Amino acid sequence: RLCPPALPLEASMTASLEAAKPLLVEPRDQPRLKEILKDFEARVKADPRKGAALFAVCRGKVSEGLDFADNLARAVVVTGIPYAPAKEPKVVLKKQQLDQQHVRQAQFARALGTHGAVTAVDGLTGSDWYNQQALRAVNQALGRVIRHRKDWGAILLLDERFAQPAKVSCLSAWLRPSIRRFGVVHDSSRESQEGASVDDAIRQLARFFRAAAEDPALQPETNSRGPALAYELSGLGDARPGQVDSDGDVARG
Repeated sequence: RLCPPALPLEASMTASLEAAKPLLVEPRDQPRLKEILKDFEARVKADPRKGAALFAVCRGKVSEGLDFADNLARAVVVTGIPYAPAKEPKVVLKKQQLDQQHVRQAQFARALGTHGAVTAVDGLTGSDWYNQQALRAVNQALGRVIRHRKDWGAILLLDERFAQPAKVSCLSAWLRPSIRRFGVVHDSSRESQEGASVDDAIRQLARFFRAAAEDPALQPETNSRGPALAYELSGLGDARPGQVDSDGDVARG
């Protein structure tokens, strides 16, 4: 099997996915990762129409350190938002430090204001930093789908929180104008909003892929190097996905 054993509830979902295309999973050890990447590339080249699916974690080597050009990544699917463990001691301390710093800046700003000076309170709060780190990891993963000026692909964000304005504002600027909402989105500040259905999304994706595949302006140049993965991973660091470094920043591979 290409995928690890699943729980009973997950088994039927895995079987359905495997019926559509081969499934591969990013391993923890680097030597095994090189084998998985070679297998993935070989399967895509052997049958570009069917391709393969590579499951990976945000802040890992696959989602941030490798170049998936052309047919190697015609779609990226992100499920959930990869927040760092909230109770991780270094995360807690980093948030506390930023909150305290923000309070001191606000107090200083108010003191200046009493003397006729006007100043703004700069700097992130702990919550701002926590959200920024998670969305930064998402942006890195989404960047795998577009690697050069003629590259193209679809991005699917499978979490209703991505529809919140605060989350949208943290996504890459090049992506925001193309965002479309599908299904029912629940927002605490507003009533539930229903966009186009999932069936509509599937139909739009099908039209998009047909049009892109036939567009001469989007075809790779004949002298391009073609799809290729970089198998030299030694420079990507040894931190585990989700690990926090000595500066309080979450390790990004």
